[in-house]
Amino acid sequence: MATSVNHGVQAPNAFEATGDAQQVSLKWTTGIEEFEAYADSIGLFDMTEDSTKQQRRALLLYTAGREVRTIFKQLPKAGTVKEYKKAVDALNKHFKTKTNPIFLRHKFRQIYQGKDESISKYVIRLREATVEFTDNDIQIRDQVIEHCTSDKLRRKLLEKGETLTIGQILTEAALQETVSQQIAQMKQEASQVHAVQDRGSTHRAQQKGECYRCGSHDHYGKSPQCPARGKTCHNCNGADHYATKCRSKKKEGGDGKRDSRPHNKRKTRFRNKPRVRQLEAETDTSESDTDGDEQKYVFMTSSALKNNLISVTISGVQTDVMIDSGSDTNIIDEKLWTKMKEKKIKCTTRKCEKKLFTYTSKSPLHTIGSFTAEIQAGANQTTAEFIVIREKGEALLSRDTATTLKIGLDVQSVSAVTIERDEFKEEIVKEFGPLFKGFGKLRDRQVKLEVDPNVKPVAQPVRRTPFGLREKVEAKIRELVDKDIIEAVEKPRPWVSPIVIVPKPNNDIRLTVDMRRVNEAVMRERHPIPTVDELLQDMAESRVFKVGLKIGVPPG
Repeated sequence: MATSVNHGVQAPNAFEATGDAQQVSLKWTTGIEEFEAYADSIGLFDMTEDSTKQQRRALLLYTAGREVRTIFKQLPKAGTVKEYKKAVDALNKHFKTKTNPIFLRHKFRQIYQGKDESISKYVIRLREATVEFTDNDIQIRDQVIEHCTSDKLRRKLLEKGETLTIGQILTEAALQETVSQQIAQMKQEASQVHAVQDRGSTHRAQQKGECYRCGSHDHYGKSPQCPARGKTCHNCNGADHYATKCRSKKKEGGDGKRDSRPHNKRKTRFRNKPRVRQLEAETDTSESDTDGDEQKYVFMTSSALKNNLISVTISGVQTDVMIDSGSDTNIIDEKLWTKMKEKKIKCTTRKCEKKLFTYTSKSPLHTIGSFTAEIQAGANQTTAEFIVIREKGEALLSRDTATTLKIGLDVQSVSAVTIERDEFKEEIVKEFGPLFKGFGKLRDRQVKLEVDPNVKPVAQPVRRTPFGLREKVEAKIRELVDKDIIEAVEKPRPWVSPIVIVPKPNNDIRLTVDMRRVNEAVMRERHPIPTVDELLQDMAESRVFKVGLKIGVPPG
């Protein structure tokens, strides 16, 4: 424990001789340095006076502690009470051990900068731990560059090269540390300003410490613990707030008061809101600034397809729907929704925050709202969301919902004649027999490849064939030559491409050629392929589609 001796200056702590010999030696070196500074600070620095030497010796033994005094009594050549220098030499000889420079250099290399430690303090620790290097400053410089925590500072120091000094390191580090602190402070102040602005832009009730969702005074509306989250408003059927805090207009009729009856005893209805907010995901608009508008395409059918309706049950109400494999959203019109409400359909309603488009229109449909209900087809049942639109049309069942219910449209055969698979195969082979013999080859037509003359021909080295495959490769080459698939080349060619041997499951091989270098010289013809959107646009007004198949007739 530190004691206060003379002049009110705090004395160094008592010496603790704990740890191995190396650690005790380092502790004693540090401790005697602290005592020397302490003795000088209280005026015991005139070592020509015997009284000063005696006081200094006594003070050393007193502040060092009982353990040191006990050891000191056993030390030889400790001198008299007036011989301070001999007392220090005796203690140094006892506590100080011969250091191992190799181990000390190892310990020096293990010193890293602390997480919140400044470079100046780091350099001080390195100086305290340095061995007697022949180039202490260079060793400290290299240690700072290698083990500092800032990559930006490390890059700056490395740019200065071999001429970098400790003074330059401290100057550059102090500058960067100061700038980093200033930037952190500016960010903190900016975040506090934004927080104040966000709180000021919320509902007026929140400025009074009241939640605008439920009316409670112990939290704000953004709190995830708000009990109104996930609840349905009895006034507007909106989500995440109570009817008492609803900001929409009161329901029509009655005395003008909001309906406080339980939700299951009231009729479910949509707010007749003609416009829709844009939305990226199904009900999440948190990333609208980054991902763009998600357009849910649907296909509005015509009355000519009414024969393809399928009967399903939506929350107990039987409804005819049409399966549209091109739609990813279930759709019903306002008229059908009105009939469902009259039949007291059981569902969960909410505002619609999707934007729906037909294939042929750039204007969105007018959505009124959405609801989630149980839908059943035969023995299969699932929960699905339906979007209510103002436009008239058949109810559509999306691809995903139809797949879950395992229902679909029956595809009528174009031909009235049903042919079994084997019989069909025999007829095709019989009628077009020559096409199923030998190798398919393009005859009576010469193919010409346009080659870029600026590309220098490349003769690639041959890839060595494994000894176990050489006989198969030679036999395969003879077979291809005999069948007029390939032909021999009898003179030098500027282009040489290696073969690649591909084993087949039936223990045979297939010969291929690595044409990558040749392909670099081939000039390709560009034929634009129409996109799906272009094809759908072309077929938008079509009503009759024909699929034809001709076998054995070459193009053109």
